[in-house]
Amino acid sequence: MNPSSKRALLPVVFHLAVVTLVLGIATNATAQERKVALVIGNGAYRSRTMTRLANPPNDARAMTRTLESIGFDVTTLVDATVEAMDDAIDAFTRAAERADVGIVFYSGHGVQVDGINWLLPVDAEVESPSRLRREAVDQERLLEAIETAAPRVSLVLLDACRDNPFTSGSSKSAVTRGLAAPSTRPPQTMIVYATAAGDTADDGDGETSPFTTALLHHLPTPGLDVYDLYRNVSADVQSTTAYDQNPELFGNVTVRYSLVPESGTGTAAATRPASSTQTARTPGFSVERSFGSVRVSVATAGTVYLDGTRMGSIGAGQTATLSDVETGSRRVEVRYANGERENSTVTVRTGSTAAASFSYTERPDTSRPLRNEIFIQGGTFRMGSASGGDDDERPVHTVRVDDFSMMATEVTFQDYDAFARATGRDRPDDWGWGRGTRPVINVTWHDAVAYANWLSERDGLTRAYRINGTNVTWNRNADGWRLPTEAEWEYAARGGQSARNTTYAGSSTVSTVAWYSGNANSRTQPVGQKLSNELGLYDMSGNVWEWCYDWYDGDYYGDSPSANPAGPTSGSRRVLRGGGWDSAARRLRVANRFAGIPENRYGRGFRLVRAQFTGR
Repeated sequence: MNPSSKRALLPVVFHLAVVTLVLGIATNATAQERKVALVIGNGAYRSRTMTRLANPPNDARAMTRTLESIGFDVTTLVDATVEAMDDAIDAFTRAAERADVGIVFYSGHGVQVDGINWLLPVDAEVESPSRLRREAVDQERLLEAIETAAPRVSLVLLDACRDNPFTSGSSKSAVTRGLAAPSTRPPQTMIVYATAAGDTADDGDGETSPFTTALLHHLPTPGLDVYDLYRNVSADVQSTTAYDQNPELFGNVTVRYSLVPESGTGTAAATRPASSTQTARTPGFSVERSFGSVRVSVATAGTVYLDGTRMGSIGAGQTATLSDVETGSRRVEVRYANGERENSTVTVRTGSTAAASFSYTERPDTSRPLRNEIFIQGGTFRMGSASGGDDDERPVHTVRVDDFSMMATEVTFQDYDAFARATGRDRPDDWGWGRGTRPVINVTWHDAVAYANWLSERDGLTRAYRINGTNVTWNRNADGWRLPTEAEWEYAARGGQSARNTTYAGSSTVSTVAWYSGNANSRTQPVGQKLSNELGLYDMSGNVWEWCYDWYDGDYYGDSPSANPAGPTSGSRRVLRGGGWDSAARRLRVANRFAGIPENRYGRGFRLVRAQFTGR
């Protein structure tokens, strides 16, 4: 069979292996670097409509051995469920934020639908594309985890193989050929596909694919710059497949870095050639890269970013030097604890030091006191997004909600800590960011409904929930505090009867109303610091994901009742809305939907509503 005929038979759904390398710039790298890795290999799929895979567990074990050999602390998951994958990615996000180097490796089935790549856990029962959101892991979530952890340099490698996961069912014909180009591209990140976007890769004849085999071979090479790693892996793949497979690169990295130093000790280090230039060569191809440095001085303590990538903290009145910066126009930014930031564009020249000075002085907080509760007059609105959103935001449908009151801000740590003290509960972890008026994080859906009942009793209201273990029943006739329905949340975020049809809650300019991955300094911020929406509600977009009452079901969305819908009667995940400090801007849209396992607490928060407004 000739190559063109062979390619014509490749299926439109792919076996996907993902490797995410999070690399510190480490301009003064030492053997004390902290290097962590998460390795996932899924093969024992349980659904009768999906093919089982032999290679991914082998891929995972081989990758674990390779990474451990070069000094990584590795967490390995084989045949992982969606809950295990979600929890592992959440844990990795936290670990990578404190690590010098982090790697995520995924091997298993994946699908592309409407330009989005999904990683499939072994417990996925994907009967229709709309169910992917709750039964699979969005590739963008992996990229957003990198953006949240704010590593200095990252490298993402995606290996798409020719296996079709579906043997039957509607999903078999609902997907698109090969990988979609990534829409999220964190700063200082190289994203490498095993073959061109929209194409499919070959399984190969061995226990691992040509791309993964080449990766395992070159990762431990001493002194190999990340660009050289890409070029060497690409050359191997092209040679092995007779150019049937041509890896594609997205994104950019403006610093040089090698996982293993020239000494071959297995410790990640920044390579330092004797000169200020570096020439990388592959057969018939050479690229010369040159480097300089940037000296940064500040008046107020903050965090320094180079081309959007966090470099480290700097104290008030201090000066720091960023070394091994590739020549050209570079953007230096300092972000301050109160959310303010300054930018400077400098030109880096070979062997020279550019200067970036920042003079911002923190101003005292003069924000006005916040109302605790906002009355929202009911009404009718069009729920969902007709274009620019995800599948589960469609179809757009007409919904009516009755009058209700909503907290002006998310529940804060000081609010929730009072509940914890009164009931003898453990206080949620604040990850060292501070408590007080920051929104409470790391609470489950069940924690939120328990808090609602406690607050209702404290305020002399009738409890909204009957709680029996994990079984929760809503008394719709109660006037007590409760979680908003998804419809109430979106109606309020849009501005109710005063809606101006903005993209985010209160504005179509995200930075004016939201703390998110672009301005939150990788953590939540005190509530009420950004502009409110039309109703006086703060942080409806960003700061922290907010639990809603409803069970999540993408198929049910457009078929729900038109008056006061409250979601399906059962499910495995609850709706989350609003996006958080670590989310890309598109996650903060008023129509964006997300779902979480009720027992999962990572980064989750909430605000409450009640049916009647009494001025309390």
